[in-house]
Amino acid sequence: MRKVLLLVVACLVAAAASGCSLVTVEVVPRTQPLKEMVLEGEGASKVLVIGVEGVLSESNPKPGMFQLREEVGMIARLKEELTKAEGDPAVKAVVLKVNSPGGSVTASDIILHELLRFKEKTGVPVVAMMMEVAASGGYYVSCAADRILAHPTTVTGSIGVLAFKVSAAKLLDIIGVQDETLKVGDKKDMWSPLRPLTPEERTIFQSVIDDMDKRFLQVVCAARKPTAAELATFSDGRILEAKQALKLRLVDRLGYIDDAIAEAKSLAKIEKATVTTYARPRQYRNNVYSVLGPPTEPNMLGMDTSWMSTLTPGVHFMYLWQP
Repeated sequence: MRKVLLLVVACLVAAAASGCSLVTVEVVPRTQPLKEMVLEGEGASKVLVIGVEGVLSESNPKPGMFQLREEVGMIARLKEELTKAEGDPAVKAVVLKVNSPGGSVTASDIILHELLRFKEKTGVPVVAMMMEVAASGGYYVSCAADRILAHPTTVTGSIGVLAFKVSAAKLLDIIGVQDETLKVGDKKDMWSPLRPLTPEERTIFQSVIDDMDKRFLQVVCAARKPTAAELATFSDGRILEAKQALKLRLVDRLGYIDDAIAEAKSLAKIEKATVTTYARPRQYRNNVYSVLGPPTEPNMLGMDTSWMSTLTPGVHFMYLWQP
């Protein structure tokens, strides 16, 4: 690949030097349809492994300057995977590998909706396997599963809503910058970082967040049917380690990916199955741990700040845990 890139760069330089017009050439083919890949096992029946990883977002990734392949967003990929599985009667169960701190409220809800729709349409059972983190929106999407397993070291919980806002008003005063925003409607700019919220505006936004929190709790209650005492314990947004989540019945058992596959076979009432996944051509997948992509690249401080890409101007309501 490096040799190909060097050759392309050399050709571009030569063309520019000679004054020739440039023609766009696709060095690497654009994103191709998903293909089935066998991970392990044997048998006519299939257990499909799907990964949900990273910050949940409804937007498609933006290609960088040197990104050669067109990428597909998280929700678009999940939809493609579920549609492909719907068309394969040999798929008898799905294992959903979740490794996510959550993300936007809308993305979390779309993923939940698509998983529930898939189950209703096909009758195929879904088992959620929580990996390192399945918190906030990561737990929200897990509620679509018929069974939830947590790795013994999983961090989950964080059931609640965030809306990030900063006020730079005092800083602007210090450096001599004045806000001259024009508006029609007194509340039109109430999420502006150029001024603090008024008490009335804070009440308005809190009411929106409260409604989103109620929706989160309704999803959890429908899936897990907690007692009043259990609900009171985890509804304050706290994170939970795996044993605490098990005690509160937010997960069904602790285990590993093999246990999740066995659980999926049991729900599907099959003894033998080929464990499969879907991948693009040239993507390497040879075992159940390679279904999820590489971890998010940390910044120079060693922290995952990928969630900050959602903080474009405007209000962003998040089912997100960010330590």
